[in-house]
Amino acid sequence: MDKSRLWLCLPFVPVCLIDAGVTLSGQAHEYWQGNWQYVEEVFPLFAWVLSSGPGAFVLACLAWIAVFGGLIVLAPDVIAEILSLALVNGHTWGTMTWLVYDLKLDYHLCLLFFVFTGSLFILSHRKWRLSQQY
Repeated sequence: MDKSRLWLCLPFVPVCLIDAGVTLSGQAHEYWQGNWQYVEEVFPLFAWVLSSGPGAFVLACLAWIAVFGGLIVLAPDVIAEILSLALVNGHTWGTMTWLVYDLKLDYHLCLLFFVFTGSLFILSHRKWRLSQQY
């Protein structure tokens, strides 16, 4: 296993965890009262998992990270890079929808989250590329 590939996992993991956190915080009062059919989630897989309760959602998120982290580590370089970027972009978008539409935060201020995740991706990607030179 090429441990330097973990640099390509670095930006995906925290962004996924932030997305999961805001997804849980965005669930309705009824959901937290145990009425798990009151799910607020657009992505069908995670909506289905949320309908099994917050514990199932947390486990599914950890499995998601493990599976995609494993794919990033094991895939050919270009596939790993594309997968890392796609996951960062997808979870950034997912987080942004919660921040703007559910939490009603200022759209322009929330754009800073894109700057944060983009910077995290570029810095991690550069660190990975540098490790390939040795």
